[in-house]
Amino acid sequence: MCGWVGVFGARVTVPLLRAAADTLATRGPDGSGERAVTDGGLPFGVAHRRLSIQDLSPAGAQPMHDAKRGVTVVYNGELYNSPGLRTELIAKGHQFRSTSDTEVLLRGYVEWGDEVLNVVEGIFSFAIVDEREARVLVARDRVGVKPLYWAEHNGTLLAGSAPRAILALQPDLDRSIDRVGVAEFLTLLWIPHPRTPWTNIHKLPPAHALSFDGATTRTWRYWSPAEPADLPLDPSALFTTLKSASDRQLLSDVPVGLLFSGGLDSTMLAYLMAEHYGAKELDALTAGYDPSSQRLEVAPDDVGYARLISRELDEVRLREVEIDVDAESDVDLLSAHFDDPVADPAAITLYRLCRASDDKVLISGVGGEELWAGYPRHENLGRGRSAASLPSRLRKALAMASPLLYGARPGIAYGKRRNIQKLLRAVGDRRPPHYWRMMAQLTFGELAGLVPEAAKGAFDELDAQSPRLETASLTEALAFDRAQFLPNLNLAYVDKASMAASIEVRVPMLDELVTDATFAASAETFISHGVTKVPLREAARGIVPNAVIDRAKSGFGGPARAWFQGKPGDRLGQRIEAVAETGLVERAAALRIYRAAASGRRDAALAAWALVCLHSWNQEHN
Repeated sequence: MCGWVGVFGARVTVPLLRAAADTLATRGPDGSGERAVTDGGLPFGVAHRRLSIQDLSPAGAQPMHDAKRGVTVVYNGELYNSPGLRTELIAKGHQFRSTSDTEVLLRGYVEWGDEVLNVVEGIFSFAIVDEREARVLVARDRVGVKPLYWAEHNGTLLAGSAPRAILALQPDLDRSIDRVGVAEFLTLLWIPHPRTPWTNIHKLPPAHALSFDGATTRTWRYWSPAEPADLPLDPSALFTTLKSASDRQLLSDVPVGLLFSGGLDSTMLAYLMAEHYGAKELDALTAGYDPSSQRLEVAPDDVGYARLISRELDEVRLREVEIDVDAESDVDLLSAHFDDPVADPAAITLYRLCRASDDKVLISGVGGEELWAGYPRHENLGRGRSAASLPSRLRKALAMASPLLYGARPGIAYGKRRNIQKLLRAVGDRRPPHYWRMMAQLTFGELAGLVPEAAKGAFDELDAQSPRLETASLTEALAFDRAQFLPNLNLAYVDKASMAASIEVRVPMLDELVTDATFAASAETFISHGVTKVPLREAARGIVPNAVIDRAKSGFGGPARAWFQGKPGDRLGQRIEAVAETGLVERAAALRIYRAAASGRRDAALAAWALVCLHSWNQEHN
């Protein structure tokens, strides 16, 4: 993986390009390069920071330029079908000087132009400048594994891997804060695309491309998922597809390890990787919590399952990383990398795992829940429809009574109490509830108290993007998850936290081979009699131990509840007071959220953590 930044339509100096790229240093500690063109129809400058994964030689360095054809590329990602494309391009007469997939992308553009977007398969964000056509093409991969941000300023286009690089390249860019974006962040923990915390910086959505010729900017969607059929996803075919996806994503010139939770997704990948490598040892990293933290989490500790599999698979060399209750130093360290903030505590867990890795590339099971309906809200969707259909007065009364469930205090039926409390809160507003409320941390009233000028805009926008809850199908729910939740939460924190530690994370569950097959199947068959992720569970039978296949859902996260109910709680409360003093949020409402998290009366730890992350983000970037 790498980081890049560029300006198109303006002259720029190499020192300024280098300084902007240096803000991305952890994304690419192995090398750097710049290219500035001051003449021609589209003056431009691009800069790159390199994390060497394929072709470690200087031949794979970027920016990569074909002087004969007048094409320059900067690129972040991996093309998993690059070996086949290379063969095809050589047959068409192209000559290669490297073994990198970057050159496959460059030669592919020379051969197919914009149609290269329909040919490449992998994870990517890139900018390709066609100097003869005086035009730049910018694009992001289908599901949004890699980030891409852009802005316009005085007739120029700026784009890159992170907002901080764009701001460094153009210090005069208006830094006005997007209040609606901040409001959405406080209730979702992430900001939906195309918004960012800044009004004038945008996220390019997944499967979208943008072109700029110095006068006109055009964006379009270059890929859409297939319409689902009425047929279920065949488990044996899914296993074969997962194996092919895993095999091709293990293409690397450096060792590859595994982020290993002991859950179904990562265990399936462990078996596939062990088969791929044969007798070669496989490094696996797993997170464990101290007992005082674990008692506040619903899911069982993953370490026991990870140890079970490491005993079953002799090839797996397991390293356990304990995640303690001290998160303050990491949230401040990561705030520079989370310039488009994500307040999932799992980011700290992932960062610590990546920091402990001896391997430059790690495989992750991210994406399985969104593909095959693995979250509790998917199983509870039918209950959500019923609750949302109740009269508004009854819904409101039930929501007001929900604190009696003490959703963040251990005890009898802890997990059920938490899920019921969250569902009642989701349907408690007088406004008709929409599906996205099932993942919201704040009700409309709470958000309106916190950011009164932006709450309505945030709720209206999110309601427009997701189905009404009383009629929402699983197909519609998963479509929202895949379009917004997956790229802006899970994939976003994985990219930002891993790249902060200079580690590339690959996600075979989201390989085109897997997603194409899954999107074409009937999503309504992914849950049966209360059992989630049916196709994957059946694909794993006979390969993965039943103890793992049939275990309860275990969320990858961080001990946020222990952070607020334990010793760090007072210090975190001081941070929440401090962010209120900036005027970004209302003090009284912020403190109510903090007190709820500290008491455990309701499950407010993630909402309180979002306020802590907002404080750290504001200190770093404003």
